[in-house]
Amino acid sequence: MGGPNSSEQKVQQVLREIRSGTRLGWDEFAEPVGDVGFQVSPAAVRGYEEGRAKKVPIAYVDAVCRAFGASPTSFFVEDSSESSGSPNEAERQLSAHSPYGAHPSSISCDAPLTEKCVEL
Repeated sequence: MGGPNSSEQKVQQVLREIRSGTRLGWDEFAEPVGDVGFQVSPAAVRGYEEGRAKKVPIAYVDAVCRAFGASPTSFFVEDSSESSGSPNEAERQLSAHSPYGAHPSSISCDAPLTEKCVEL
């Protein structure tokens, strides 16, 4: 298997940025994520950030967004001024598994997502 693609790297980067922005360790970060409904171990938090997991559960991304006020679109858009408006592969996969619309910008962090994963 090859190395991580840009979609994988983007998800890892955003997860890492959100956690580092909170100044919380993996243990402390896992608690509020669990409080909003996605039970996750500190090892899993680290694995999602470091690319050790092949799949990142959509429900985990949703819980991180809800717990820390992040936007789901930050996982897909490099820079909002550079967005082409057309979905990339990760966005298409998220949309295929989500009942909330065809583009991540239509997903509210208040809306729970399915337990399915985005295969990156």
